[in-house]
Amino acid sequence: MASRSTELSVIKDWVQYWRNYMPRLGTRKLYTLIQPKLVEHDIKLGRDGFFTYLRSEGLLVKPKRSFTKTTFVVVK
Repeated sequence: MASRSTELSVIKDWVQYWRNYMPRLGTRKLYTLIQPKLVEHDIKLGRDGFFTYLRSEGLLVKPKRSFTKTTFVVVK
């Protein structure tokens, strides 16, 4: 079994691979995509631990800024 830091660096590579194709992919969907690889490589990491790791690496998706969109109205 590999060391924890090695496992986490592999996970980071997988995250960057998927984010390259889908930059706004959220953590929960990303976790479901990566989960089969985690089982295959015998890496034990739950969803909450995955969130914590991505937060510590700065890999969480930043929320999009919302702004007001007005319509053009002509008043007579």
